[in-house]
Amino acid sequence: MHGVIADLGTAEGAETLFAAHPQTDILVNNLGIYDDVDFFEVPDSEWERFYDVNVLSGVRLARHYAPGMVGKGWGRILFISSESGIAIPADMINYGVTKAANLAVSDGLAKRLAGTGVTVNAVLPGPTLTDGVAALVADAAQASGRSIREEADHFVRNARPSSIIQRVAEVDEVAHLAVYLASPYSSATTGAALRVDGVVDSLAI
Repeated sequence: MHGVIADLGTAEGAETLFAAHPQTDILVNNLGIYDDVDFFEVPDSEWERFYDVNVLSGVRLARHYAPGMVGKGWGRILFISSESGIAIPADMINYGVTKAANLAVSDGLAKRLAGTGVTVNAVLPGPTLTDGVAALVADAAQASGRSIREEADHFVRNARPSSIIQRVAEVDEVAHLAVYLASPYSSATTGAALRVDGVVDSLAI
């Protein structure tokens, strides 16, 4: 196994990946960008960039790799969506729209591949302590005197008050669900949108 440097937010980058790895049995679409910007300040170019990176990247990869999986009678396709795809955040509308699109693609593709042995599922993390989230809360943490983790947990308690766990999720907690969905043990799980959000009550799926 070796890595490939490619910008999967572009068609050219996808072709670079395909040339290096023509087939795969397991595809996890985890590419995504986000930003905290008011709706009225987001130009068309940013909407297009978010759609290219967050949606079309996964569409291109699934379109290329799924036929090979079908030919083998086995495969796993995952789309890492977000609870923001259901409960669209007012300060990240363009991001939420792309994550809703991930859910739609996953659901439709699961139906398209019915009976083939290829499963397609979406994972909906809530606020998770990724490097990106750490960067987003860094200024607030510095101002409050809290650690990055404490600031992230503070955000969850205030911005997601219905969260049962009342804290930010760990990256590994999301990854564990993805590992299950990518495994042979998940053969009866397809067309699902599975939550790792600490239970945000506003979600109804």
